[in-house]
Amino acid sequence: MSERMSTFFPSEFTGIAQWIICTIYILSNEKGIRGWKAVALILFALPILVLMNIAHSEQPALIWLVITVCCLESVLIYLRLGIREDFSLILLRWCNAVMQSEFAAALAYVINIYLVSRGVMRFPDIRASQTIMLFIYVIIFIPLGISIYHRSHRKNRPLKAGYVEVISSFMITIGAYLLSNISFMAPESIFGISMGGGILLVRVVSDFSGMLALIAIDEFSYGMRLKMNMGVLQSLLDRQYEQYQQFKVNNEQMQQVYHDIKHLINYIRSVSVSQKYEKELRSVEQTVNNFETQYDTGNPVLDVVLSSKKMMCRSALITMECYMDAREMDFLDTAQICTIFGNALDNAIEYESRIEETEKRLIKVSVFSENHFLVIKISNYCEETILKSLEDPETTKENPEIHGYGIKGIRLAVEKYEGHMTIKQENNWFIVSILIPIPEKQNQTAL
Repeated sequence: MSERMSTFFPSEFTGIAQWIICTIYILSNEKGIRGWKAVALILFALPILVLMNIAHSEQPALIWLVITVCCLESVLIYLRLGIREDFSLILLRWCNAVMQSEFAAALAYVINIYLVSRGVMRFPDIRASQTIMLFIYVIIFIPLGISIYHRSHRKNRPLKAGYVEVISSFMITIGAYLLSNISFMAPESIFGISMGGGILLVRVVSDFSGMLALIAIDEFSYGMRLKMNMGVLQSLLDRQYEQYQQFKVNNEQMQQVYHDIKHLINYIRSVSVSQKYEKELRSVEQTVNNFETQYDTGNPVLDVVLSSKKMMCRSALITMECYMDAREMDFLDTAQICTIFGNALDNAIEYESRIEETEKRLIKVSVFSENHFLVIKISNYCEETILKSLEDPETTKENPEIHGYGIKGIRLAVEKYEGHMTIKQENNWFIVSILIPIPEKQNQTAL
């Protein structure tokens, strides 16, 4: 076997494979860099990764190990510069990139050796080797790229990875990588380059097994994260409903007290001929009127929810404007109404409370039906940019780990009725828009 052929694979091709898969991760990630910065980084990374992989070929074990570490660090740096997310997630991307690039290069290497041994190719047949590499990379990286894209855009993406997931993925990657490259470290062993069967067994099988193990860890973590998120969401839904029930009882009691006070005021006016305390009576009457339920939306559940949020707004010096026609909202469950309006208004109130100028604290709520759709729009005044990506508002909470559950709860409630929710920020307004199709029976009743 030609010495050139033995070193041509997987050195250069491994560097190219690393560059391709890292580039896929960067371009498919919503937090990956874009524009001229991305172009400059991608073009700069290619020769670096290729040259780093060439440098460790045919080196003594110690020097090979040092250069290999530098090479793997170069892959990590490339991903770190290209994706703006938590380092724990970057490390997971690195683990997958290393295994996927190793598998692609190893498979190209094995196929080339097989074709040479069968007399189909001669040493050194670089053009044929490059053609085989290109074909294998297309077969491997296109489905991988599609899978990576879908994984990066699926729901319930974590803000950071857990320690167990990171450590287990790292250990699997290092173990599989060392096993895959043991022929370079110990060429005289049973796994040495001279033994073709060892190449196939060690390089391809170990790399492929490493890939499968990382996929299994990712899917397991995603399943556990999904289960946890559903548990948290259910707790939030239950809490919203409990708050509604409690406020409903309290509100009924308060309304009775307000009515009694108004009757008392009227009685005082009727028995007193003096106007001495009229100013004070008017002040008390105005206060009572302000705290009475002012909503008649056509939906009693919504009336209660809006009344409770109105009181929160009054305490925080927030103006809440409502434009309501909820007569066709009866098909929504009580729990779903509480979830949609409770979470959306809680988020809006939380943000408006942070605005120093009280005259700018404004929330608008509108509900109406149009073209057999229930339209819900909740807007709050917002000067700073908190929507950096589509339907992914940046958190203002002290604990970012609990960020997004309110929005997720709303989305789940809307999707239950085959509706659609959009979030946008324009002209200093943060807007949540919801469209829910009105059931046919509801439409017929309305007609």
